[in-house]
Amino acid sequence: MAELIRDKGTLRNVESLVARLRRRQITGAHDTAVETVLLLRQVVSTARFSSIDQLLDMIRSVGTRLVAAQPKEIAVANMVRRVIHQVREEYLANTGGADPSQRPAGMTRTNTMSTPDGSALSLANFVLLGRPRASARPAREVETSIGDVDRRSMATKPALIDAVKEIVDEMEGVFEGIAKNAKNHIHADEIVLTIGYSRTVEAFLKAAAHDKKFTVIVVETAPSYVPFSIHSTYDLTLDAGIQANN
Repeated sequence: MAELIRDKGTLRNVESLVARLRRRQITGAHDTAVETVLLLRQVVSTARFSSIDQLLDMIRSVGTRLVAAQPKEIAVANMVRRVIHQVREEYLANTGGADPSQRPAGMTRTNTMSTPDGSALSLANFVLLGRPRASARPAREVETSIGDVDRRSMATKPALIDAVKEIVDEMEGVFEGIAKNAKNHIHADEIVLTIGYSRTVEAFLKAAAHDKKFTVIVVETAPSYVPFSIHSTYDLTLDAGIQANN
């Protein structure tokens, strides 16, 4: 990872989040997801890259470290995939659909369109490019095209940062967005079964309790939820007028 990411501050923050995940100092899908996206936003902000593929490799390398630190928390992997998708889509939107990962092999710096002795291309290149012709593009023109793609990659950096910020903004309003639909899903005198503690579920139940009464059964699943007091969870729901049972 250090070979891809040069910014020391970003590397320190990566190691810090990895350590906190391992020690379970960050728990819960929402908090874990927010911390993951904020870190990936910093990765994008401080990255120096010559192609979008390099940036995506940086994001993947950080994601691999985070997932290894807490493999049971699927929110980490989900957010990494979401950021990769968002960054790729934003790049394509800002470059008119020019995706360097789809370049023919002849448009890379390490491959040429033919062997030095003019023999046939490899099978992979042949499938991508077809049989080489005498009018094939000169190497200098190919290099110019690559340079154009690389310059476009860096020029889109502000838009890529904004794309990741959109995910952060969306997650900040997730509780309100889910809670506003609670009345359509929970009805009076129903019995609701939920597992462990979740701020999202808590907001959902409180919103539903504004105009109806119902019973909630909370499964504690100790010791997985040791950091949270199940009785404190009940206190929060009881304040909203919800009957909670364990």
